[in-house]
Amino acid sequence: MMTANVKQTRASKAWRAKQAAHQRGASRVSSKRAMANSIDSLLDYGKIALWLVLSTAITIALYQVTNRVIAYINQPIAKVTILGDLGYVDQRSLQQRLEPLVSGGFISIDLESLRQTLENTPWISHVEVERVWPNELKIHLNGKHPIARWGDNSLLNNVGESFKTKNISAYQSLPLLDGPDYAQSQVMQQYQIISQLLRPMEYAITSLSLDERGSWALTTNTGLKLILGNDDLVEKVRRFARAYEANLKGKIANIASVDLRYSNGLAVAWKDPSKEMATNPSKMVASQ
Repeated sequence: MMTANVKQTRASKAWRAKQAAHQRGASRVSSKRAMANSIDSLLDYGKIALWLVLSTAITIALYQVTNRVIAYINQPIAKVTILGDLGYVDQRSLQQRLEPLVSGGFISIDLESLRQTLENTPWISHVEVERVWPNELKIHLNGKHPIARWGDNSLLNNVGESFKTKNISAYQSLPLLDGPDYAQSQVMQQYQIISQLLRPMEYAITSLSLDERGSWALTTNTGLKLILGNDDLVEKVRRFARAYEANLKGKIANIASVDLRYSNGLAVAWKDPSKEMATNPSKMVASQ
């Protein structure tokens, strides 16, 4: 029995030694693996750090290049060329108005704001602005041409747009148009149409008015007044032209006004009725 126990004890010791050796081997393998993993991790962190450094360097370089390119492109405006029909626009005043508006760079300048500001300037009706490389602006504008006076202190252009002037007395030679503010374009349109109808008789309109009731009246350059009423203005002026050619032409110097509000005739007011004893002093009818 003693011998068996000794063998068993030896076998046990040998097994434990073998297990210990195995554990020591496993421990060394685990240590190597851990070290390898640590090295791989360090390499990964190094790659990330290198990538971050490179990305930052590239970003900074691109930023600097972009700024230089923008600075080169966005040069200060050095030249402003104004084209178009200036009309009555005062060039010195226009240049003074432009100076603060073109202080930006070639790219940064706000063309739309510039256009709107100029179109809100008296005497300017339409503006187009374009960039011309590398540092020029071209401004195409149309000036407003006064066709008539409007009321006491404004002027009208050919489409009935009103605008102010500091010295309305300088435009006393222009015809005087008047009416409600909402009817500016309508009054201008009628002025142009009737002017064409009166031209063969060598009459020019010096005043044309539309009252609040919608009634029209005009005065010619000879002082003759035509009362037109509310509607059918063209036909009424044509009726006057027929009567003028038929029997008024030789008497026109003695006519103060002609009332055309009748449906098929007209009434004449004489300056001196006694000179017209041979005719009806109150009414003459022009057949249609």
